[in-house]
Amino acid sequence: MSAMLTSMSVTGMPAQTLRASIQPTISRNVRILMAHKDADQRDIGAVIGKSAQSVGHKLRGRADWSVDEVLELSQFGGPRWPIARFFNDPDLEEPTEK
Repeated sequence: MSAMLTSMSVTGMPAQTLRASIQPTISRNVRILMAHKDADQRDIGAVIGKSAQSVGHKLRGRADWSVDEVLELSQFGGPRWPIARFFNDPDLEEPTEK
């Protein structure tokens, strides 16, 4: 039974499925953040301590975003970019400008 717990997420989805489904959502939100901040892959790399090439791999799904990286991006984004925003589908909730 303990092996079952390690392979399932709190949502009841297999952990591998959840990981595969959340990474593209994070990447889409990072691209939105980049547009809002007029940032490129070098800028994002500087924020998370990675190269622009590494950021490109993450944006294309060749490498995963870590929670620490998303936290750094949330801080870079400011108060309108809480960490939870990176895990939400941007098509369902687009921010309104103040």
